[in-house]
Amino acid sequence: MAQRQRNRLLSSATRNLIWTRVVLIVLLSSVFSQAQPCRDIRTVDFHNTIIRTSPTDENELTGLFNAPWSAEIFHLKNGVSEDFLDEAQRKAGTPEGRATISQDSLVTPPSGPAVRFFVVTWEHLQGPGAHSYVLGFVCRNGAVQQAFQFSAEYGPNFEIGSGDQIVIRQPIWGLNDPHCCPSQTRTLYYDWNAAEQRFRRVRVDGPKPIKTEH
Repeated sequence: MAQRQRNRLLSSATRNLIWTRVVLIVLLSSVFSQAQPCRDIRTVDFHNTIIRTSPTDENELTGLFNAPWSAEIFHLKNGVSEDFLDEAQRKAGTPEGRATISQDSLVTPPSGPAVRFFVVTWEHLQGPGAHSYVLGFVCRNGAVQQAFQFSAEYGPNFEIGSGDQIVIRQPIWGLNDPHCCPSQTRTLYYDWNAAEQRFRRVRVDGPKPIKTEH
């Protein structure tokens, strides 16, 4: 009797160990799936990969919908990532939200690596709300590395200016603005800094947002 109980305990422990290893393998596979070899940033397939945004963001604002978004994970397939709250949504094919690569651009600074820029826009399909990330990636040491991030609600708009300058236009909410309708815009300009090998903000045009929290 005691021997059978010991065998059951060993069997249970073995099953738990196997499941732990399976979960670990799945997690490691997820982490390494975004670590594509990178020799030329133009050839990396960002439209079918996992993109993890950074907790560090160029948007320094707070309050009134003007703050940056927290870190997110996009499981992209053909440039689209869908979020489901539960299995019922998944079975019905009605995602809570959908992220889409809406822009894919290349910037080649005069004294630095080529930078691939994306605008990833997330829309809330079951209610109001949308936000976007401007993400820049480079090849360094044979791997993809993030070099830039700016996120904002209902934006930001991104364009490449003269001399490979990065221009970002961010909607700004005033104190009495409803969520649907920010009344102001600020424009941020970034130049490539050769010494630091990154884009640095050089100018901001527009209003100073009110800091009061909604």
